[in-house]
Amino acid sequence: MSLVVRFLGPGRYRAEIYRDAADTSWHDNPLPIDVRTTTVRSSTVLTLRLVAGGGTAIRLRPAQHQPSRDPNS
Repeated sequence: MSLVVRFLGPGRYRAEIYRDAADTSWHDNPLPIDVRTTTVRSSTVLTLRLVAGGGTAIRLRPAQHQPSRDPNS
């Protein structure tokens, strides 16, 4: 399944994606989840794999600028 996030405003967002793990099965193994974090923009298309009876949740927050941690600066 493809999810286009055009509804986002300008800028970058941090997406926390909670999804069914590769070995999730609604019948035999319903609990495993994978959590990943990625940066998205309104032009991003997320590809989601859904298992029968499963799902995905995505938490979107504005991305915070990370200051440089260069020890030489």
